Amino acid sequence: MSVALLLLFRICSEEVLCT
Repeated sequence: MSVALLLLFRICSEEVLCT
């Protein structure tokens, strides 16, 4: 697993960037 992926997941969870 990459850190970038984890970060992206967190951002998606915190904000509504992933729809």
